[in-house]
Amino acid sequence: MDKSLLGWLLLLGLGFPLFGILLGEAASRLEREQHPLAIGLRQVREYLLPPLAVLLVMRQLLNVAGQDSWARFAETLTWVAVIVAGLSLINALLTTKKQAIKWQIHVPNLFFQVARALVILGIGYHILNGVWSISFTGLGSSVGIASAVIALALQDTLSNLVSGLLLLFAKPFRTGDWIELDGKQGRVLEQNWWSVTIGTPA
Repeated sequence: MDKSLLGWLLLLGLGFPLFGILLGEAASRLEREQHPLAIGLRQVREYLLPPLAVLLVMRQLLNVAGQDSWARFAETLTWVAVIVAGLSLINALLTTKKQAIKWQIHVPNLFFQVARALVILGIGYHILNGVWSISFTGLGSSVGIASAVIALALQDTLSNLVSGLLLLFAKPFRTGDWIELDGKQGRVLEQNWWSVTIGTPA
């Protein structure tokens, strides 16, 4: 028997079940601690491992060509599972609220949404272009021209947006600070990329 074939048989017959058991145990332990990473691990186990195993069986053991419609369908399901599990892991890693866990990263809501959108758009592009071989050459040119037109039309809005982002990065004040504006004092209640909410004393 070919050594590479034996290796794939061992990986699929022993590796995947053991990895699934480890992920299930880790997710159960984290759920008892109410850890946000538990959902991501459980979704990796339930959504990602099965289509990945089917795809590997088709590609490595059955030698189904990548252009076969069934292989494309299995790869599409695998990448959709990567999106679902990836979004859960992003939710566990990033937070727009105060960190509940030390290693969580506090980011503004805009960056949180951008990270999620990049995962969906990047993998979606790979599914359509890489798996199903759908060309986006004409669409890319159209989007580029449309983006340039929109950028010219929204110059003032975009400059305000960039100013808001720079203010957010510079952090001249934080939530809870007292500031004075036009002779009036107030406490910063919320700060994001487009507005600052200030509460004035009654």
